[in-house]
Amino acid sequence: MPQKSEDTVHILEGKATLYKREGSPFWSVRYKAYGKWERQTTKRGDLDEAKDKAVDIVTNAWFREKNDLPVVNKRFKSVARLAVQRMEDLQKADQGKATYKTYIQAINRYLVKFLGNHNVDRIDGAVLHEFNKWRIQEFGGKSPSASVINNHNSASLMATQIPPSMATSNSPT
Repeated sequence: MPQKSEDTVHILEGKATLYKREGSPFWSVRYKAYGKWERQTTKRGDLDEAKDKAVDIVTNAWFREKNDLPVVNKRFKSVARLAVQRMEDLQKADQGKATYKTYIQAINRYLVKFLGNHNVDRIDGAVLHEFNKWRIQEFGGKSPSASVINNHNSASLMATQIPPSMATSNSPT
């Protein structure tokens, strides 16, 4: 059996591991959720504080998994990429809707362009207000038609309502 590093500590009956990454003063925690390994920093240098924080992180993740919520927060572009892939897969299997083509265009041309680096859980009314101002500029200073606005709204719903098990992929954010 390999020797355990002094910078590795098992917690929660071995279901999670605290470890220090080379070059970092902080402890990170690794655990499984939705059958995939997740990693997150505790932002704590003290081991006892890191253990407490890690228990909070892991138990919160398991609660979110149990309640079919995304375990990790993702940037809009990562979640949108998964939604676009799902719609394209459905179209290839002749199970997609005709509107998917329009939604994919709206996601790629407008939504990701403006909202891409925002965390999905932090997109609020103020961000959407800024998006609307930006979108008017993109349309040459004219307000988009009600149809375009409805398509963008529907596309944003498609982008953010993907199954949480897909949202835990380790795609770059």
